[in-house]
Amino acid sequence: MIISSLFDIGQIIYIKTDKEQCARMIIAIMVRQAGVQYELNYGAASSWHYEIELSETKDILTATTG
Repeated sequence: MIISSLFDIGQIIYIKTDKEQCARMIIAIMVRQAGVQYELNYGAASSWHYEIELSETKDILTATTG
């Protein structure tokens, strides 16, 4: 079995739907029946996401200036 991932551990990534477009670091990769998931870390919080939710580039149109 060959498993490939779009992103790598340690890579900085953005969640497409995050209105603040905070930079997050990939700290783990998990292979599941439904696909590859990435654990992202931001400060003291971490969360799991699928590739479709992620982007290597910050979306300045989504970002809110608060």
